[in-house]
Amino acid sequence: VEDVITTAKSAKKAAAVIEEYGGIIAGYACIIDRSEGNSGLEIISLAQMSVELYSVGNCPLCLRGNPVIKPGSRPSGY
Repeated sequence: VEDVITTAKSAKKAAAVIEEYGGIIAGYACIIDRSEGNSGLEIISLAQMSVELYSVGNCPLCLRGNPVIKPGSRPSGY
């Protein structure tokens, strides 16, 4: 169970470790599913969300001069 699933990288990584030790994955769940069905997993979620993405240089906030901040708990390149 996760708070938010976008790519499901963390869920898949955790599942691999669990299976490595003989565990059986019963399912995947989260509060917010942002994967848009592209994770390759069947996910049970409280809500599904689509987030609008912008290409570099086309972001409305960037065009107004707002600084770019990378949110998330994972360092770049993970």
